[in-house]
Amino acid sequence: MTSTFTIRKRTPLEIQAVCALHGTGLLRMAVGATWEVPRPDGHIEVVIRDHNEYVLAGELAALVEWLKPADPPGVRDPLASIGNALVERFS
Repeated sequence: MTSTFTIRKRTPLEIQAVCALHGTGLLRMAVGATWEVPRPDGHIEVVIRDHNEYVLAGELAALVEWLKPADPPGVRDPLASIGNALVERFS
């Protein structure tokens, strides 16, 4: 069994996000979200761990329709950069 310390050492970045209920299955498959807490508005609060903000932003970019990163705000800048690059390339 892997300890919490080992997991945090391998994936030091922890972000909190809100996910639409119908996106949680895909989120779990894509990044292995943990700490899922239902909210009264039908969304789910999740915690996602990874190596750094840019790597995580790349993984979350495909889920942006269902997911809104909340904290820390540092993951939003790389997501915006990826979004801008997509718009430039495909418009």
